[in-house]
Amino acid sequence: MDILVTRRLTLRPPREVDADAIFEGIRNPNVAKMLASAPNPYTIDHAFDWIRKTSRNADEIYFTIHRQNLLGVISVENKDDSGIPDLGYWLAEPSWGQGIMTEAARAVLSHAFQPLGCAEIQSGAFDDNPASMNVLEKLGFEPTGTVQHHCLTRGED
Repeated sequence: MDILVTRRLTLRPPREVDADAIFEGIRNPNVAKMLASAPNPYTIDHAFDWIRKTSRNADEIYFTIHRQNLLGVISVENKDDSGIPDLGYWLAEPSWGQGIMTEAARAVLSHAFQPLGCAEIQSGAFDDNPASMNVLEKLGFEPTGTVQHHCLTRGED
């Protein structure tokens, strides 16, 4: 079990004790509308199911982000058949605008390539999520095109 520590944060694998905080974070509509695959409505059972899923997928990386309390989640998952893992993340609204996700994502990206055995990682953000696009830009991601996703919370592509 890997634990990453940055200047301000501790990142560790999800545990069942995190379910309430994950539920509270994602049930916020301002967070949920930026997630392409979060169920809507999001329930505590979804949080427990997601935590159990993370422990079964050895070829993917999942971390909860902590600074006294759980602030969010970050992962590198295989979301499609491209063979290129996908960086995904969310942060609870009270933690927005503090550079937390950039700090967490730098740590995860520095860690992820060796255990996943990959040469590249992709990511994306909705057009109306400039904060997430800013994080990706700070991390060195470059735009490569537009992809359409169906967002369950928005009920639209």
